[in-house]
Amino acid sequence: MWKNGRNGQRYFDYIVKILDQNLPDPSDVRNDVPIALPYPFNVHYTLELALPESWTFDELHIKNNAYQFDFDPVVNGANISLHFSLRTFGDHIPAEAIRQYKEDYKNIADKISIRLSRTPDAGGSFGENNASPEASAPVHVSLADWKACWPAIWLTFFFSLLFSRLFQYLNTRGEETLYAPGSGYPLGGWLILLGISIASVLVFELVRLIQADYFSYSSWTVYGNAGGISLQYLYLTQLAVQLTLISGAGALLFWFLKKRDIFPRMFLWYAGILLSGRMLLLVLFYTIPVPASLTGYRSVLALALVRSGIYTIAWVGFILRSGQVKSTFLEKAPHHMW
Repeated sequence: MWKNGRNGQRYFDYIVKILDQNLPDPSDVRNDVPIALPYPFNVHYTLELALPESWTFDELHIKNNAYQFDFDPVVNGANISLHFSLRTFGDHIPAEAIRQYKEDYKNIADKISIRLSRTPDAGGSFGENNASPEASAPVHVSLADWKACWPAIWLTFFFSLLFSRLFQYLNTRGEETLYAPGSGYPLGGWLILLGISIASVLVFELVRLIQADYFSYSSWTVYGNAGGISLQYLYLTQLAVQLTLISGAGALLFWFLKKRDIFPRMFLWYAGILLSGRMLLLVLFYTIPVPASLTGYRSVLALALVRSGIYTIAWVGFILRSGQVKSTFLEKAPHHMW
């Protein structure tokens, strides 16, 4: 179970999955929103380790009106027993306790996610007197240890092919305009704000794509361990929606800057796709069984749907009624100019 790290280091990772899957992650939850807890829930878990040498662990005890967590390590030389227990006293953590729960969650996560690392001496051996053992939360895996999630990579590859062909097709289309090409107003006024909003959506979705780490095999296995194949399909659906929003925003920004005649219609289509994608993810997260650690994400999706709804209603109304829009986006596709 020991793996090879950098500079000859050997390490061993372990996660108490039953606690990790039932303890909701509050990282994306606002401080004024309650979080659901599995209730009743009362688990006692013991991890027995026979190690090459002795390790040291710090105990942790947390108790409040919503939950109680205890971590009691018992060290007997190289034989170690790690005792975990988690008990809930209600079905949710109230909004006023979310700030404290975020601090507690970090401390608990450090205990239920363990990394033991050993460093060799100058001769390359792992002698007891030369080992430098420590217990901590898992650190980022080095590039040499990184494994690719091929389902996500292949999905992205075929999506890129499909979207590139779709973009080429749409880019050659034209729309009827009230005024002649080349006579349009320059971009300005409220249109500048519209362009900034499209660019903001593009940047925001790109950042979320990077943070989600879709292309790492470890993320794929985490979803599989938490909810099986159905949760992994949900994982790929999230990726597909994210790729659609990124590609659509990028194409919209291109047509916006080119003042293309198809921009107003394409924005209407994108607004519909944006709302449909948000709604699809929200419905899936309520219909597919998800571990308790992901239930808090439902409120995040609901909030994202509301924000997207406000965004689309405001800008769709502007595009449909604005004379500035009708007088600005007049440029035809290159082949239509001949």
